Amino acid sequence: MKEDDANTSGEELPERPQSPHPNYVTPAGLAKLQGQLAELQAQRQELMAHPDGILAGEHLKPVERDIRYFQERIER
Repeated sequence: MKEDDANTSGEELPERPQSPHPNYVTPAGLAKLQGQLAELQAQRQELMAHPDGILAGEHLKPVERDIRYFQERIER
C-alpha cells in the first residue's frame, strides 16, 4: 500500500552527492556552472517574492538544494 503523498511533502530532500575530489573544469564549463547557479538564484528570488503562491514552498526546497550543490561544485 502506498502512503499518502501529503505525508511526504514536509520531508527534507537529500543533498545531491558531491565527490570529495577537486572538480576540474574548463573555463567554458565553469561559465556554464556559474550560469546555472545564477538561474537558480533568480528562481529563488522569484519564489521568495511570491511566498503565497500555491507551489512556492514546494519548489523552493529543491531550488535551494541545487543552489548549494552548484556553489560547492564551483568552490571545488
